[in-house]
Order: sequence, then C-alpha cells, then structure tokens
Amino acid sequence: MRSIKTYFLYALLGFSSLNAQDVYNDAAFWTGIKLEKKIVKGLNLYTKHQSRFNDNISNNGLAYFDLGADYKINKHVKLNLGTVYRIRDPFNELRNDRLRYYASVDLKWKYKTFQFGYRNQGQIQQQLNGSSTPAIYDRNRFVAGMELTKRLEVELYEEFFSPLNNTEYPVLIDRARTCASVSYKLNKAMSLEVFYLFQTRLYENDPTRRDFVSGVNYSVSF
Repeated sequence: MRSIKTYFLYALLGFSSLNAQDVYNDAAFWTGIKLEKKIVKGLNLYTKHQSRFNDNISNNGLAYFDLGADYKINKHVKLNLGTVYRIRDPFNELRNDRLRYYASVDLKWKYKTFQFGYRNQGQIQQQLNGSSTPAIYDRNRFVAGMELTKRLEVELYEEFFSPLNNTEYPVLIDRARTCASVSYKLNKAMSLEVFYLFQTRLYENDPTRRDFVSGVNYSVSF
C-alpha cells in the first residue's frame, strides 16, 4: 500500500500534467442496483449491476455485473471479496469484455453524526477477447460523511487508481475520482443514492479524459 501522504500530495497537485496535454470532456450518467442478502451475522452476499451512459449521455458505453461477499469483523473493519464482469460497448459486435477479481479492506470511524473511512482495494483485470497482459491496480479511497437525520446522509470521497504493472506508461496514478452523494433510506430494507462524480483519466497516447457524471443507485437488503 502506497503512503497516504503521497496520495494527498498528488491530489493537491491536481494532475499538473493536464496543462501540457489535450483534454477531452464528457458528460455521463451512471445508474445501478444492488441486492444484498445476509447469510450469518457479519457475512453478506451481494450482487450489483450498473449501466454507464457516456458521449454526453447518448451511448450505453459500459455495463458491469458484480458478485461478491463482505465480512464485518467489527464496527470498524470490513473485508470484501468479489468478481466483476465488464462489457464495454455492450451493443457493439466488437465489444470489449473484461473479467476482474478484487479484494479490499474497509476501515470506518464514527464520531457523533460524522463518519470517516478508508478503503484499500487490490484488483486484477483481464481482457477476455484479446491477449493483453492483465492490469493490476491498487485503489485507495478516502471518505467523509455526515448523518443529517436517521434516514438522510451525505458523503464525499476521493479515490486514486495506481497501476502496478504498466511498465510502458509508468505513473503513480492514472485515474482519480471525486464524488459527492446524498443517500436516503426509503425503509429498513431499501435505500436510494443520488451522486455527482468528477473523474480524470490519464492516457499515454490519447487525450486526457475528464468525466462529469451524475447518477442514481438503488439498494435492497434481504
């Protein structure tokens, strides 16, 4: 795991390399649903599906299906393990399918109505219809939130993606996300989240991409 100080320094620099590159801006809309089932105390199984519309929300550019499990060790620590099947350009004959395996640890602290968290996730992703080398990433997310009422919460997070095996284009971070969200508990089992996300992606030969994403997620627990 890389130094936390390194990530905050990188965030303050604000991807200074953008000034020397072409930039492509895009508006997107992401929507998803999560179904979660409690197995025993502390152990849950879940499945998630998300569709992502890009090119100024004119094209269903990506869909993914996530199947995983999480285990809550105590009120501060949770472990996650899962796999993701990603379909880029799902309605294109030359679509790009990828399979990802991931493992993560979530740390959370609560002080009165404030919540703070950190997640470290390791993942390996393989392109299925090609012979490319699997992409290995270390992802780090820093979270701050506040409980406004028993049903309403707001949250802000910053996440950094660090490639671990890209020797052709070695960078500390090639993707960063800043996200603000509002979550509302409809009842004991269902919740709705509305969010706005800003994402920057760096490429070796292509213009830097900046995504301005609005979205809605729906969750159901059994």
